[in-house]
Parts: sequence; structure tokens; C-alpha cells
Amino acid sequence: MGLGYLGLNWWENAYWKFGLGYGIAGLSQFGDYGVTKRLQIRIQWVR
Repeated sequence: MGLGYLGLNWWENAYWKFGLGYGIAGLSQFGDYGVTKRLQIRIQWVR
């Protein structure tokens, strides 16, 4: 099994935060192999 994830956060001001991340995972079992990819976008209000 192999994993990788890269993320970036950006604070607009003291209240708003934006995030973007990309991840990939490779899984293998019983001679089979599969790859899962994900893209995560996040907008967050922090009080």
C-alpha cells in the first residue's frame, strides 16, 4: 500500500480559510491492484 497527499491552506483574513488538497493511494491484495485518487476543496469560517 502506498499513500500520498498534498494540501495547501490560505487564510483570507482572521475569519475565512480556504483549502485545497489532492491525494492518491495504491492498494494491492491477492495479485490485484487498484488506485484511488481524491480532490478535496474546503471553505471554512472560523469564529
